[in-house]
Amino acid sequence: MSNTTFWLVISAIGIATILMRGSFILTGERFKLSDKFGEILRFIPASVLAALVAPAIFYHNGMVEALHGKERLLASLFALIVAYKTQNIFYTILTGMGTLYLLQYFL
Repeated sequence: MSNTTFWLVISAIGIATILMRGSFILTGERFKLSDKFGEILRFIPASVLAALVAPAIFYHNGMVEALHGKERLLASLFALIVAYKTQNIFYTILTGMGTLYLLQYFL
């Protein structure tokens, strides 16, 4: 791929992203969502986060292996407990990453 083609593709993707996001921002005030639909939309960030994190916990080398990588599962459980108790994203990430690092170091 030539340098020109690369920058054209990057520019096109950037413009498309700006147009997509801008369209929702600019037209968002014209449409009123129902309360039920707004309530459903509140769960999208949590479900997307779960979809991103779950494969990192349970997959290893492209396969689900029985309790392989127990340190990831244990770290995620500790992070889940901290998230439930503190409801603080910083403490949750710090706990999960710290626990994973310590378990990988000592196991």
